[in-house]
Amino acid sequence: MTGVIFMRWGLKKRRRPFIILCLFILPIMAHFLLKRAEPAFYAKCSDYSNTAFTELVNGCIRDMADSGEFGSFFEINSDNGGHIASVEADTARINRIKSQLLINIQNALNADYPAYVYIPLGSLSPYPLLTYYGPALRIRVYPISIVNGKLEDTFESVGINQVRH
Repeated sequence: MTGVIFMRWGLKKRRRPFIILCLFILPIMAHFLLKRAEPAFYAKCSDYSNTAFTELVNGCIRDMADSGEFGSFFEINSDNGGHIASVEADTARINRIKSQLLINIQNALNADYPAYVYIPLGSLSPYPLLTYYGPALRIRVYPISIVNGKLEDTFESVGINQVRH
């Protein structure tokens, strides 16, 4: 019965062991090649993500600063003599701008992808000198991210009865 199936596909019985051997060896070879490419892939992705994300965040901050959203975050209260009595932070405005900035960053991150990373075939060889040579494999990269932000307050003494915030 199996001989009939192989004959129907145009395969001769003596080629069966070769085909079965190929079906087992090809996945094993692919596994070893992918394991060799993994460190280069992680290095390229790490470098790309750090650079791309820094540019993306700086661009979003620059766009928000150009739009005039930033204003007075603090209110200066004076006493009757005109001396500064206190400085109050407008926390509602600060939190609103922080949340809008995080939303803009997340939207820009989702809009810029998928991105591509190129890994030279020389990185598959066991020789470090060949790492950057050969044609490049194009690999598509999608972000899996959650954009988070945290404001930090620091106070430091700058003199008698003076504090820098």
